[in-house]
Amino acid sequence: MARVKQDYVVVDPKGKHTTLTIENVGLIPIMARVRSVNVTAYSINPTYYLIHPNGSQDVNIEIHIPRHIDPLHDAFKVATLTLPQKFLERVKTEVETRKSPSDTVCRTLWEEVVATYNPVTKDIIVPTRSVGVLGTYQAKLAQDTDDLNILKEEIERLIAMRKKNEKLLQDMETKGIVIQSRKNNLTERLKYLQAQLDSLGVSRVMGQMNKSKRILAHYLFIIFLLLASTLGGYALL
Repeated sequence: MARVKQDYVVVDPKGKHTTLTIENVGLIPIMARVRSVNVTAYSINPTYYLIHPNGSQDVNIEIHIPRHIDPLHDAFKVATLTLPQKFLERVKTEVETRKSPSDTVCRTLWEEVVATYNPVTKDIIVPTRSVGVLGTYQAKLAQDTDDLNILKEEIERLIAMRKKNEKLLQDMETKGIVIQSRKNNLTERLKYLQAQLDSLGVSRVMGQMNKSKRILAHYLFIIFLLLASTLGGYALL
């Protein structure tokens, strides 16, 4: 025969865990399984237990998310099985040494008993009671405050990143303006040099033309002298 020592489980929203105690007041080992009706607020590990005759087992219940605690509706369900004779030999060592096997071993044993005998199990409902409704709301407020602080830090990080990106864009824009200005200056300089080059080419052409004219005049003068000399010779004859 099994029973739960406490009439209710005291839940402190500011705490990290609470406990309940299962007692075996019979003469043969029993199996126990503990579950919560509010799985988001509490975590129970291990879930399955082997309890020796006239022994007891403390079940550690971790408060997973304090703000999810609902002391008016939360409860824990304790189901028990009396081990049939067939399974007693398997736990004889544990009974003699007063040691409990692991959660995996207990769960396997539980499932085998259920599969073999299909026993009717009844849950012992153990309600919760908070140290105070005010404490519950204070815990939720504290958790919400923590969430808001985390959100605030994330927003500040995003704002800082945005400012950094804006500054980077401004720097890039400034560098772009400087580069464009340099490009414009180089373009103007190139046009100026091209104009000078074109002007220099025309001057060279004109110079070549003037030189050709001087050579032509020189040759014409020589031809004129030769012609005059020839005519003078004929006149003397």
